Amino acid sequence: MSEIITQDGRELSSESLVEDLTAFFTAIDGFSVVTVYNGVSSAGFLDMPGQVIVGGSVLSTDYTLTVQASVFAGIAAGDSVTVAGIGYTVREPLLIDDGKLMQISLMKN
Repeated sequence: MSEIITQDGRELSSESLVEDLTAFFTAIDGFSVVTVYNGVSSAGFLDMPGQVIVGGSVLSTDYTLTVQASVFAGIAAGDSVTVAGIGYTVREPLLIDDGKLMQISLMKN
């Protein structure tokens, strides 16, 4: 078991640093939207498409949905998902950071 020493000298074990994402993905609170995939409903965070200017070039972004990876583990390109009552097709799911979150690139049906 590894120990972590904080700035104030307290010792924390690695077990005390367990992530609990349920607080972010259980309530529909105005920031999150109801997301349904394969009969499973959960909260997700939808980013709308946009455009970014990089080095004089215009890059477009897709709809991007951030969800808890464990809830949507089987999702794949071409699958259908409903976000806030609107149908989308999955372009590409991508695990981010430590793999507990997933960003799903979507195309509106």
